[in-house]
Amino acid sequence: MINPNVTPQIDIDEIRSVVEKTTDKQRDYSINIRGRKIFLSALPSVYLSKGFGDDFGDSGFFARELHKIVNGSLLEIGAGSGIISIATFLLKKGRIKIVTTDLNPNAIKSVRINLKNNNLARQIEVREGSMFDPIKEGEKFDFIFWNHPFHRGNASESYTQITSFDPMFKGFHEYIKSGHTFLEKNGKLLLGTGNFADLDDMRTIVDKNRCTMKLLRWIHKPIALKGGEFNTFNIYEITRRD
Repeated sequence: MINPNVTPQIDIDEIRSVVEKTTDKQRDYSINIRGRKIFLSALPSVYLSKGFGDDFGDSGFFARELHKIVNGSLLEIGAGSGIISIATFLLKKGRIKIVTTDLNPNAIKSVRINLKNNNLARQIEVREGSMFDPIKEGEKFDFIFWNHPFHRGNASESYTQITSFDPMFKGFHEYIKSGHTFLEKNGKLLLGTGNFADLDDMRTIVDKNRCTMKLLRWIHKPIALKGGEFNTFNIYEITRRD
């Protein structure tokens, strides 16, 4: 039975191998989301999960779903190719402000290429930097979203590997600890992840920061790996216990 809240047995080395093979060169695709054709390029080391399914795996799921939740200004952390922010902006018919960030210079270049190729060069703001570093003093958003890299990584990871491995979950800890600081009153801190993540460790970090994880949406997306096809993609809301 598929359970989005339980992490199945997986082969981490296999995940690393797939990430390396699917991000080692530039990839150019197009994707149709609700009648909107989106043109996408991902430079080397930039995550665009075509290797995890023809519908772009977690990126495709979040791109299709986030607009149903977001109804105000949006900050996307770790934009990668920009697919999620671009799809959300288009599906909201341009009625929202979006700022998107990434610490990988090639990701920033990819987002700018894709904004230009989809005639959105001036509609979505792109900033380079780690987590909340690019956010201006006093700047707040109605929604913040991060497609978390899922797996606990080593203390140091390459730009390629941080697409799927969060070094010692330091990024996740910072997101949970500081995210609400950048929200408007009644704003929502959202997390994209999956049951391939170490959910027990993540819940421990969430609890230590006096927060809770509420599952909003999920989907079973089989991925043919050695451990089976138990993968799910999940969207959580992180709320404070005040």
